Amino acid sequence: MMDADRYQRVRDLFWEAEEIAEDAREEFVRTQASGDEDLVREVLSLLSEHDPDAARVEGTASRKTPGNGLSHFGQGLPTPRETTESEVVRAIRSMADTSSGPTPDSVSNLDRPPPSRTAASNGVRESHTVHSAQRTHAMPRHDVDRPQPTPGRHRKTLTSIGPIDRAQQYSWLVWLLAATTISCIWLVAAWVDHRLRQEKESSAQRSLSLTLDLSTLQVERLLRRDKQFAIDLAGDPNVREAIRSLTGDTSTSMDPDKADDTQQKLNASVRDLNAALPERNPPELPPFQAPEVVFFNRELQPLALIFPDGSNGSLNDPTLAPLPPDGAADLARALSGRTVLHAPAPLASLLGKELANEFNASRSNPLAWIVPVHDHPPTKSKSQTSLRSEVLGAAVVIPPSTNRWLNDSLSSISRSQDVDAYLVDRDGFMQTTSLNLPDKIAPSQGTPFRVTESPNPSEAKERLDRFMAQLDRLTESALLDDDHESTFHRTIYPLTIAAASVSHSSEPQVHGQLYRTYTGKWCIGVWRWLPEFGLGLIVESDSQQAAYPLASTWPWALLLSLASIAPILLAKRLSKDPAPSALKQPLGRYNIHEELGAGGMGVVYRASHTELGREIALKVLRVDRQDDDDHRRFDREARLAASLCSPHSVTIYDYGRNEHGEAFCVMQLLEGLTLSEVVARSGHQAPGRAIWILRQVCQAVLEAHSQGLMHRDLKPQNVMLSFDTIVGDWAVVFDFGLAKPLEPNQGVFQTAETVWAGTPMYMAPERFRAPSVMDPRSDVYSLGCVLYFLLTGHPPFAECDPESMFALILTQQPLEIETHRGEPIDSGLNALVQACMAKDKHDRVGSVADLIQRLDAFAPRYPWTQEDAHQWWQRHADEELAKKL
Repeated sequence: MMDADRYQRVRDLFWEAEEIAEDAREEFVRTQASGDEDLVREVLSLLSEHDPDAARVEGTASRKTPGNGLSHFGQGLPTPRETTESEVVRAIRSMADTSSGPTPDSVSNLDRPPPSRTAASNGVRESHTVHSAQRTHAMPRHDVDRPQPTPGRHRKTLTSIGPIDRAQQYSWLVWLLAATTISCIWLVAAWVDHRLRQEKESSAQRSLSLTLDLSTLQVERLLRRDKQFAIDLAGDPNVREAIRSLTGDTSTSMDPDKADDTQQKLNASVRDLNAALPERNPPELPPFQAPEVVFFNRELQPLALIFPDGSNGSLNDPTLAPLPPDGAADLARALSGRTVLHAPAPLASLLGKELANEFNASRSNPLAWIVPVHDHPPTKSKSQTSLRSEVLGAAVVIPPSTNRWLNDSLSSISRSQDVDAYLVDRDGFMQTTSLNLPDKIAPSQGTPFRVTESPNPSEAKERLDRFMAQLDRLTESALLDDDHESTFHRTIYPLTIAAASVSHSSEPQVHGQLYRTYTGKWCIGVWRWLPEFGLGLIVESDSQQAAYPLASTWPWALLLSLASIAPILLAKRLSKDPAPSALKQPLGRYNIHEELGAGGMGVVYRASHTELGREIALKVLRVDRQDDDDHRRFDREARLAASLCSPHSVTIYDYGRNEHGEAFCVMQLLEGLTLSEVVARSGHQAPGRAIWILRQVCQAVLEAHSQGLMHRDLKPQNVMLSFDTIVGDWAVVFDFGLAKPLEPNQGVFQTAETVWAGTPMYMAPERFRAPSVMDPRSDVYSLGCVLYFLLTGHPPFAECDPESMFALILTQQPLEIETHRGEPIDSGLNALVQACMAKDKHDRVGSVADLIQRLDAFAPRYPWTQEDAHQWWQRHADEELAKKL
């Protein structure tokens, strides 16, 4: 889409390339286009169709007879009231048919010169000029006999302007070398830091892997000893005989003598097995203590309770109290032929409250092994289905001290190795104590703690505090009510990487990167799943190294960087004060800070006054625009802008030439947003704000018209809006590069124009037909376009094809304002916009003064206050802009 910014870029790049030898133009255009192939094609198309000799002859002829015999764009077309769109398109295309080749469809049709009758009448062949209805850049820029610039002088530069000392023109090289040195220092620091990290992580991972192996060995020895005891007990012939006799006849009550005999057999089996166990007990393990045992039949009914002292427990009609869901599920798995480990939990969750009260371990949370009791000794040849069918019942073996020994063993390893080792289940609940948790939160005390990730230590502490507070409330409730059920209501947080991954593989897993654990600290960890027990073992170590790059190397890297840049800063400080001779130069009073932008003629820099410190905008002619005509144009723009004193027009502070004859202009530095940027940030504007802004713009234009000066390029990009603490929005009009007196002045350099100049989508229709005719109502049309843009958030006309866009401007009306806004708008305000944008200049608002009066009539109905502006700037100004404003 050809908008104003792209049009300006095409035009500037065309003029730069036009000064270069033909064989070097394509390479230059591709370099400047930075990969924009559409821009390359557009400019190369213009260059291929441009004939500079014919353009100069045409321009010379137009200067000799200004206003006579010229064939302007749109000449011969009917007035808008008599013209249809098809007629305009046919007329435009008929003017382009005289081209030497086909007309491209892209924006390369832009800026072609119209045919010149004067040139033809002076004996110049008309075919020398490439004709098209949309050529805008064929305006003569050089005298016929003026020497052309050399091809090599096509780039803008700072080396030829006054504010920079000649000795400083190579300072960029010094800074480049310093930047290269510093970059190398930090690259080396990053490499060294990376190597140190790798070595440290590798060493830590090896140490953690050894700790994991040691912890796994301890856990497996303890649990396998208890498991083997439970399996041996279930396989004892006396136990099978007793269970078979207890479940053989369920129709009538068993003979008491027979029941006592069966209980004695079970007691004897447990006692004999306890007596024989020390012979197989490894010396490195704690001594085995006799467990408590309860036998169940296939219907999940308890048959007998055996205590370590050889006594039998009483079963107070247990059939009336069904097993809890967790206990029933584990017993069902055991009755299917599998050996099940019931993780540390209150016995009530396994056996029910009534049965658990019979045991000494009812107040603790022991481990429990649940093993099947087979009718016959199982053999490898039997299938799993047959093993299931031969299960008589299940034995629940409850070792009283295994859970405590597990916690003590892992705690001892954690303290000696400076790690955190603990067991978790498949759901991520911790099954043993952890060194990083308070004593109150201990799985051995029945407190279910889930190993979830915390983003930082403070957040982890808050979670633990909430968890402990909830635990205190539940504890108080349990003391007041024995039947209270301890249920925790938790917020669901994601598991740590270790807890979420531990059950994925039975092989040891090593996580090679830092991650956050449940304490919120960075750590490294290893883990292993123990499928035999349905538990996962995790070993973690808090990382002593911060989790950001260059943690170990940045001090010395920073020291070396400062040592590299210190001499440059010292030299810059010593040479900061300007030499006395420099103050005598016209530009010696200004210090340049940065380039703000560049156009076809000049380069604009942010600068400051050496003595006053005031920031200004410094515009200088480019080094490839130093001929007489360019100087006169630059002089003219500065003179016209300096003649204005409205607070809404850009202020000119200084103008002159340096000791080398290069022109410069010092002007007000505008901070804020252009109207185009304002609309881009917040869309269409409130009617009150649009009226407020346009009235300020009209004041600047009114002053220019009162001095016989037309702006000719009024558009949102040429109006800067800032925030004033007293009045609110403050608009300033700038860029008088196309401004021109309404009446010729012999004392001011005049540009001879054969085609229109400006931004197409904001230009009045008559400017296309007669570019040299100056009429203030053309600026009124542009003001109406600006108001339309503020109210709708869109330009009045926007077409990809310039030919179509020109036809729309000449014949069609833009879309209704309320169509763009999606809401009704005041009919009077809509009528004002239409009156400003009338195709026939005689139907428009007569002058800028009349426009101001009509805007003033709307102002009371649509107020826009300083507070309104303040709220908008707070919402839409970024941090950097807010500091400047």
